[in-house]
Amino acid sequence: MAQTILLVEDSPGDALLIKEAISGADNDSFILEWADTLAGALECLKIWPIDAVLLDLSLPDGFGFQTVSQMLQAAPHLPIIILTGLEDETLAVRAVQLGAQDYLVKGQVNQASLLRSIRYAIERKQQEENLRTSEARFRLLADNITDVVFTTTLDLTITSVTPSATHLLNYKPEEIVGRPMQQFLTPDSFERLKLMLEEECEGDCSPQRDPFWSRREEMEYVCKKGNTVWTEAKFSFLPDRGEKNGGLLAVVRDITERRYWEETLKQANDALRVLATRDPLTGLFNRRYMEETLERELHRAERESYLIGMIMFDIDHFKDFNDQYGHVGGDLILRELGILLKKHTRNSDVVCRYGGEEFIIVLPKASSQLTLERAEQIRKLVKNLSIIHNGQRLDSLSISAGIAIYPEHGIEVDSLVMAADAALYRAKAEGRDCVMMAAPVKVK
Repeated sequence: MAQTILLVEDSPGDALLIKEAISGADNDSFILEWADTLAGALECLKIWPIDAVLLDLSLPDGFGFQTVSQMLQAAPHLPIIILTGLEDETLAVRAVQLGAQDYLVKGQVNQASLLRSIRYAIERKQQEENLRTSEARFRLLADNITDVVFTTTLDLTITSVTPSATHLLNYKPEEIVGRPMQQFLTPDSFERLKLMLEEECEGDCSPQRDPFWSRREEMEYVCKKGNTVWTEAKFSFLPDRGEKNGGLLAVVRDITERRYWEETLKQANDALRVLATRDPLTGLFNRRYMEETLERELHRAERESYLIGMIMFDIDHFKDFNDQYGHVGGDLILRELGILLKKHTRNSDVVCRYGGEEFIIVLPKASSQLTLERAEQIRKLVKNLSIIHNGQRLDSLSISAGIAIYPEHGIEVDSLVMAADAALYRAKAEGRDCVMMAAPVKVK
């Protein structure tokens, strides 16, 4: 079923480019609706069932965070993809932090990246909604679980327990009363319980705190069949007739379900972090992660006075491969190249798909000679790479590479990338399939 995309863009030219990219897809998976103002977009949300929003940050009736906030307030359930000019990229990153799913820089968007961004944004938003639904379901379950209530003496002999203990531990109440709590807790949980009591009582067991003291702890109980169950237990002292603490009250709730959803949420968050830092096609780091990591690495290199090498390269005549073998064949080449790079780079290296068929490798503590040797090694490995597509061996690949070294060729992310890019351009001009070193920076 086709999904409806709302484009909010005041530039007819930019809107036409987006429309052509979406309408030129191989299938009819998307329908595009267009609004040129924020007010018009909000009206569209009332009329049409929208699946995702492409939102320009600069509109006649809205700009920057205001635009994003109003759209999120009107449609918190919809994935929003930011469209921005180069000068607005920092603003767009902030908008993503506020709740947008992704951002695309105008002038750097092609059909494949646009469609991929839309699909991933819809999928990520659905995952978030599923997690919220799961959390709400858990809270409903947790609020309705019947708690188990224990009372014990201060030496932790159980004096009473509610019948709900049968459901939690499979013991009947008469099998529990009169026995030490130690028999129903794992060794680690029992030691923590003893330590808690030692902290709260003096040697004669008189209270250090007021009678209304309470404390929550996660405890692992041992069931009759030998399995264990995680619980949240709220402990408080029972006053005796002489206003002394005559025992302990424990209200115990099964949190097995909560721990399960916490682990599920953690795994989902880990998956989202991967989506945020990794290129989904090659498995390499994406441009955003590389730039953020390189920024930190440059500060560290300045403090500790070491070199950083950068290799920027792209696949020669990649468009010809796409034309000959189709996008499926082109994607296969990029995936195989990603595998090769992960296999032949150091753990300390930051290997990134910079965009399209362009890649960057950041090599901390690498001299110009070592960086040059690594670039040549990768160039030769790519040239010998054998790729089979539909039973056919693809033509051999070659790459052109440019090298830049911190601090010789640049001391900031942008200047270092520009130096490597200029060296890559020279490698192309020299006939491709070669490696070029950036020119030294001229000091005025």
